[in-house]
Amino acid sequence: MNKKKNLVKEVCEELGINQTELSRRLEVSQPTISAWNSGSMPKMAKIALELLIETKQQREQLSKIKDFYNVIHNLNVKPSKI
Repeated sequence: MNKKKNLVKEVCEELGINQTELSRRLEVSQPTISAWNSGSMPKMAKIALELLIETKQQREQLSKIKDFYNVIHNLNVKPSKI
């Protein structure tokens, strides 16, 4: 993650959502998200936001692994006899 970028903005961009949706997903008020966006962020909030990004990235990696597995499985290549 880019440490210079605002974490709230980074999470919203990464997930393709706005701050209102972020507040809904985290079950916090919009003013709370605004406060975090201004730099007043508790450590647990920072961890939660970082986990949102990490979870998305892991889901993307898992999807690629599943796709690769399906390609290999569908090839159904049997060893040739020598």
